[in-house]
Amino acid sequence: MKGARAYVAAVAVSGAAISLIVTHHLDSSSPDADPAAPGGRRSPAATSQPLGSYGPSDADMTKIMKARKIFEVRCMNKLGFSGNTFYGLTYDSFDETAKSRHLRPLTVRQARHHGYHTASDTAAPLSEPSTTPTPPVPASALHLQIAAMFGKVARVHSRAVPSGGCNAQSERDLERGAPTQLPVDPRVLSDQAQAQADQAASVTAAVSDWSACMEHAGYSYNTPQDAVSDAAGTPYMDGRFHTNPNAKEIATATADAHCRATTGLYEKWSAAVTHFEEAAIAHNRTQLRRAQAITKIWITNARAAVQAHDRH
Repeated sequence: MKGARAYVAAVAVSGAAISLIVTHHLDSSSPDADPAAPGGRRSPAATSQPLGSYGPSDADMTKIMKARKIFEVRCMNKLGFSGNTFYGLTYDSFDETAKSRHLRPLTVRQARHHGYHTASDTAAPLSEPSTTPTPPVPASALHLQIAAMFGKVARVHSRAVPSGGCNAQSERDLERGAPTQLPVDPRVLSDQAQAQADQAASVTAAVSDWSACMEHAGYSYNTPQDAVSDAAGTPYMDGRFHTNPNAKEIATATADAHCRATTGLYEKWSAAVTHFEEAAIAHNRTQLRRAQAITKIWITNARAAVQAHDRH
């Protein structure tokens, strides 16, 4: 697996199949945490999984993506393009946790307030139409931007385009001082561990119990993913719904949260993920330590780029 581009691409690919959101930092002090779940059980707090320590945090991942965008804009400006908005720029605003986890602890209190949404995931406010709309970019100029961004031409504006375009150059800028190869990607290993956990006997039995609980509440769903998809829809690629929860979602999520708590679904799934992640760590410990050292260099470079950009 190669460098930062492969790392980010792998996360995006795994995220495309995600139907549920997880919140890593929900605990008993959170306003969305239930002091006690239905049936006298304490609601599960979201927990960090073992592989989490080998990869960047959500905040660091956002810094990495912001730095990639800064590097891309800088490259395009050097090629003679003006401004800071170009086709193909790295997307730097997303909920990385939401894209990378298969299941989350969902409390009844959280469900009653937000459904399957996080508190910050709401519909964009309506705005007044602009009286001075931005003119569209001419097709010829747009094609030239794309060619420069992805290295489809050797020169633009009489200037040499870096190999692979500004997109690839931003990757090299991020990786400066680090090897270009990740020996193993901890987030790919995490996604594989979650997939294994999804099929573990303890988890499939808990899902079956959950489905029966939901049927008793008047809902017909085989899996929590089915409930989320039917009630809330599919999240965007940034991991957010960008809508406000409606009455159907609130009711479904509330019943779902009750059934997750009474069946212990999240605890059993989380324990299975921990088991498979620990096995992955034992098998890849040396490579994971090398990957950790590489990503620390990326994070250092990203922080420096973002800080320099914010000073200007």
